[in-house]
Amino acid sequence: MRIKHKFLPRQLNPETEILIVGTFNPDVSKNPANFFYSRGHTSFWELMSAIFGEKCLRYSEKQEKEDFIKRHKIDFADLIEEIDIAAQDLSSYKDITLDENWNVVKCKNLPQEISHLNKLKKVCFTRKTFQHIPNIRKKVEELELWCKNKGIEFRGLTTPANYGKVDAQKRFEEWKAFFKEIK
Repeated sequence: MRIKHKFLPRQLNPETEILIVGTFNPDVSKNPANFFYSRGHTSFWELMSAIFGEKCLRYSEKQEKEDFIKRHKIDFADLIEEIDIAAQDLSSYKDITLDENWNVVKCKNLPQEISHLNKLKKVCFTRKTFQHIPNIRKKVEELELWCKNKGIEFRGLTTPANYGKVDAQKRFEEWKAFFKEIK
């Protein structure tokens, strides 16, 4: 079954200064997300709201989230456009599932897609470790090299997903530093 990204096609804002890169947001019935990083297991919108001193957007409508990112010159991109896989195999949304099925993944060419973002200063990938996901790692390394060659800061940040033993305060400080250190 061909499963597409839930929020594509989408135009990146040409005013973007910070790009947040993830992997995939599947358009399946079990995915209640109304926008990027809006599934129940993530604290992304709490993090962003706290960093910028604004009301929590976790349960906000898509338009409020779009207004927020536009106001702060932030945008989103994911590595994967679509995958050919049984919907139930994506129910966990784990990157390892995507990586294990890499031969049926259609990736985006992120360097090409973001090359017109003339105000881009920073790119982050929402993961720091790549154990068991060598294909995703390779795509991230390609993006990191492109950023380096363009003088754009690239950093991996602790996932905003609430998995395992994530120290929420430490994650908050890491993300806050990344967003507040605009050159």
